[in-house]
Amino acid sequence: MTVDSRPPAASCPLSVIVPLAPGETEWQGLLQQLTSLAAGSEVIVVHADDESWPAPPWWPMHLRYRECRCQPGRARQQNLGAGLASGHWLWFLHADSRLRPDSLRALQRFLAEGVDALGWFQLAFRRDGPRWTVLNAAGANLRSRWLGLPFGDQGLVLPRHCFEALRGFDEQAPYGEDHLLVWAARHAALPLRRIPAVLETSARKYARQGWLATTLGHWQRTVAQAWPAWRMPHRARDMPAALAIFVKTPGLSPVKTRLAAVLGTDHATRFYRLAAAATADVVRSCQPALMPYWAVAEAGPEAAAAWRGFDQLAQGEGDLGQRLDHVYATLQARHGQVLLIGADAPQLTPAMLRAARAALDDPATPFVLGGASDGGFWLFGGRLPIPKAVWCAVRYSQAGTASELRTLLAAHGEVANLPMLTDVDTVASLPALAHALATLADPLPAQRALQDWLHTTLDRRLLTGTHA
Repeated sequence: MTVDSRPPAASCPLSVIVPLAPGETEWQGLLQQLTSLAAGSEVIVVHADDESWPAPPWWPMHLRYRECRCQPGRARQQNLGAGLASGHWLWFLHADSRLRPDSLRALQRFLAEGVDALGWFQLAFRRDGPRWTVLNAAGANLRSRWLGLPFGDQGLVLPRHCFEALRGFDEQAPYGEDHLLVWAARHAALPLRRIPAVLETSARKYARQGWLATTLGHWQRTVAQAWPAWRMPHRARDMPAALAIFVKTPGLSPVKTRLAAVLGTDHATRFYRLAAAATADVVRSCQPALMPYWAVAEAGPEAAAAWRGFDQLAQGEGDLGQRLDHVYATLQARHGQVLLIGADAPQLTPAMLRAARAALDDPATPFVLGGASDGGFWLFGGRLPIPKAVWCAVRYSQAGTASELRTLLAAHGEVANLPMLTDVDTVASLPALAHALATLADPLPAQRALQDWLHTTLDRRLLTGTHA
C-alpha cells in the first residue's frame, strides 16, 4: 500500500529512498535536511510497521513525498521504494544519515555529469557513540577508495536503469545487501565514483554493543561475504559459457502452428522435433566450450522426459520478454556469459556459435545478436546483467524486434552482429532452410536427417517456393 501526498510529477530527476526499521525515530532530522533537495525531486519513506507518517506541514510544495510499507528487511524495503520511484537517479539513505552543508551541492554536481556510475560519499560518525569510531570511519573511507567497496551508510546513488540491471538488493541475504550490490556493480563493470563530500551516520550501535565487539563483528561478516563475492567472476571465467535452447514440448503446447495450418499437425510436429535435434547436434559439437541447457516452457515430469541430453531450466511464467529475462538472468549469474537460441534455425553452424562466444570475449562487445530474416533474432548473447525492463519493452514477433532490442541495449554496451539466418515459422521459410542445409560444408548427422526428411516427406513445391 502506498500513500502519496502530491500529484505525480511528469518527470523526476532524483528519488531518495529511506527505509525505516520498526520503531525507528532517527529519520525526522534527515527529512528536515532533505527539504533542500532540487525542485522536482521526491522522497520515498518505506515503513516496516503500521505507523503512518504523512508529509509534515512544513514539507515544501516543490518536492514530492511518498510513504509505503512492506515486511521488515532493508533489502526488501529499498527494492520496494526503487520500484515506486519516478526519478532517473536513486539515492539510498539510512534513517540515521545526516547531510553536511556541502553534501547536496556535491551530489548535484555528480548527477549533472550524467554518467552511469555508482556514487558514494565519504563517511563520518556522529558524536553519539565511542570516540574510537573515528577509526572505523577512516577504515571505511580507505576501503572504499582503495578496494572500491563502499557500504550503504555512505549514501549509494546510481541511475535507476543500472539498479535494475543489477537486479536490485538481494532480499535473500541475511545481512550486507548493500555490500552485495556493490559487488554486483563491480562484476558488471559499473564504475564506482567518490562524491567529494561527507555523509554522517550514527554510532549508536557501537555505544549499545561495545566498540570492539561491533567492529570485530562487522569485519567478520564482511570478510565472510566478500570472499565468495570476489571469487564469483573467477569461478565464472573457469566455467564454460551457458547456451540455452528455448523449446516447447509437443503434446503439452502447440508447436509451429503456422506450419501446421498448411502441413498438418503431424508434419509440423515432426519438423519441430527434427529441427530441435539438429540444433542440439550443433550445440553438442561445441562442448566443452559451451554448457548447453534446454530452456523448457512447461513444467512437470512429462516435459522433463521429452528433453534429454542437456541440463534443463524452466523458462518461468509470463510473456516472452519475462521468460527471456528469467533464463538470461539465471544463467548470467551462474556462468557470466550466456547465449540464447531457439530450435527453429537448425541450419546454424558450430562456427557461428564459436563466433558468438568470441564476440563476448572481446572487451568492446558485451552483447552479440544474430538477426533473422523476418526481423527477429535467432541468437542473443551477453556477459552483463540486463534490466528486466529492456526485455519487456521489446515487441516480439515483429519486423523490428531485433532493431528494438539493439536500440534498447545501446545504453548498456556495444552489440556485435552475427550473420543473418532464416528461422522457420511458415512454409514460406522452407525453401531458404532447404537451400541452407544443402549448402552446408560439413552438415552434422541430425542436420542431414532433417534435410532428408524435408526432401522425402514434403511436396517439392514447398521446398522450391512454388507452392500456392
